[in-house]
Amino acid sequence: MTDFDPRSLLAESRLGVLATIKSSGLPQLSPVTPFYDREAGTISVSVTEGRAKTANVRRDPRAALEVTHPEGWAWATAEGTVELIGPGDDPDGPEVDALVDYYRRAAGEHPDWREYREVMVSDRRVLLVLRRACLWPVHARVNAAAGNARAGLAGDGGPGPSRVREIRLPPGGAPAAWRWR
Repeated sequence: MTDFDPRSLLAESRLGVLATIKSSGLPQLSPVTPFYDREAGTISVSVTEGRAKTANVRRDPRAALEVTHPEGWAWATAEGTVELIGPGDDPDGPEVDALVDYYRRAAGEHPDWREYREVMVSDRRVLLVLRRACLWPVHARVNAAAGNARAGLAGDGGPGPSRVREIRLPPGGAPAAWRWR
């Protein structure tokens, strides 16, 4: 198996699945465009006020974000609590400034920042910031000749025949480097 760096996967991913908790206790899953800030150890996502995921984290700030490698055989799940910034009512206010910073870091320069700022206010956009997260990486090994694979953390009883091995974690679970503080 090649070295797998879940933080690199987070940094490179432009599509992820955000899981929040509905009032029923069941998960709410939403495709999102995440931005991972390695230095701050946070993941940011632009969401809309009034939508299910926003209402869910206002009620219960726990959330998870999953990103998958393009080939599908490696993924990482970050778990933590969420802070919401916004919505703002001033295109030049701090809430919209936070969304501009997110956009610049996730996608680069916008062709019309004035228009972007006005749309962030009119659409009631909110910046969701996932903090104090724990990162769970998984790298599956594939036996192409047999047409099967096994994925999971060591000892999880995941799918596939036992002759295809999982990643091996040191005693005590995932290395501290994989956990955010």
